[in-house]
Amino acid sequence: MEKMNLKGQQLLLNTVINQGLCVQCGACVGHCPYFNFFDGQVMAMDTCRSETGRCIQLCPQVEHEKASSDRPLDIKSDIKSLEKPIGFFKEIFIARASKQSIRNQAQYGGIVSSILAYALNKDLVNFAVLTNRGSGIAPEGVIAESESDIFACAGSRYSSSASLSALNKAIHENKRKIAVVGLPCQMESLSRMKLMDQGKDSIGDRIALAIGLFCTWSIKYRELTQYLIHEGITSKIIKYDIPPPPSQLFMVQTHNGWKELSLDRVRPYIHKGCSFCLDMTAELSDISVGTVEDKKGWNTVIIRSDAGMELMNMAISDSVIETQELPKKNLEHLKKAAGNKRKRGLAALKNKKMNNEYNNS
Repeated sequence: MEKMNLKGQQLLLNTVINQGLCVQCGACVGHCPYFNFFDGQVMAMDTCRSETGRCIQLCPQVEHEKASSDRPLDIKSDIKSLEKPIGFFKEIFIARASKQSIRNQAQYGGIVSSILAYALNKDLVNFAVLTNRGSGIAPEGVIAESESDIFACAGSRYSSSASLSALNKAIHENKRKIAVVGLPCQMESLSRMKLMDQGKDSIGDRIALAIGLFCTWSIKYRELTQYLIHEGITSKIIKYDIPPPPSQLFMVQTHNGWKELSLDRVRPYIHKGCSFCLDMTAELSDISVGTVEDKKGWNTVIIRSDAGMELMNMAISDSVIETQELPKKNLEHLKKAAGNKRKRGLAALKNKKMNNEYNNS
């Protein structure tokens, strides 16, 4: 078979999007005028003739040596290492928002919403790139400029949103002191953006904070919606939840209350590209946030950079959040889960490479 010698958009289409491997991070949307995101899907709107398009360089599904070895944000770990499954960190603990009202509307301990609102009030950030709840179509990226904007986006979606498209919009509008909240794949794309733009007034200079969310996988929005309709869930979704193991549940809250579904029934709608991900805890962020096993209403918090440490210390000092030590057993379970994801991802990447070599031979 003749080997492909494609570059730019066509390479991204042939090797990622048309193969069903796009995880809808949104890095290409808005950065390139030829890509758009609508109702859960990234699509090419027209043909780009550039041979060196940045779309392929930003995609987390395409390996680049520099992006997988150099670590901005003071992060020195190698994401392929099985010895450090949760990566480099300065401190790790559990925390929750001090205000019960924030915890009531946020996911688990409300840490992300709480520290974002605090950073906004302290003028540490001016804007936040978040994911909205969706309004009849898939959730998507938005630029939050106020506390009310932040709390309107509280809660986990478990479906991809291409939210980095909102970051590209903010950059084009010359916004500064931006906070970005995203999944591990989006933190990878954000890292690549910074590595590619290191001149005067760079992207890195405009981004004040990167908050990564723990993620095992994300779900295709359209397929999930159809499945929920099949299960009789047709009213507006208030919140999703996946309780820690061993529950094996996918929970959906509407105005009629919570409904429990088997997690195994949802797994077929996971993005195919998620199988190649090596990072469960968003190692390329300033602060990583996830759930806490067996401790409802709290978040696991991993501080990875000086900027993250400074913000959290300020929030603790001003009693915006409250903290406790992460139990040793929880840390070991977290490392095991992250390590298992990494092993699965490495095996999937190995198989993919072998298949590509066979097909191109």
